[in-house]
Amino acid sequence: MLANEDWWTGLAAADRELIDGAFGSAAEYAELMRAAESRDLAAAVERGEITLVELTPAELALWRAPATSLVQRLIAELGGESASVYAAIVAGRSAWAGRNQ
Repeated sequence: MLANEDWWTGLAAADRELIDGAFGSAAEYAELMRAAESRDLAAAVERGEITLVELTPAELALWRAPATSLVQRLIAELGGESASVYAAIVAGRSAWAGRNQ
């Protein structure tokens, strides 16, 4: 939920608790969305609307190599803080992936 801080802090504690309890956490919402997307993907595959191709590690590496060089080219072209922004994204993704390990 997103709310104006002055408005939020101006509410009585009981009202904040009631509103806060009405919304699930971002993690709960993300999990619901992942489950729905997984069901939609499985249904589309079953209907023959799409073909799901699972790559071997070697095939995946062939796809990643051009993408990595593209990222580096974009960073070079954009300049400024683009390298540090990208580094922060990569670090955040790694931290998120390792949160339950």
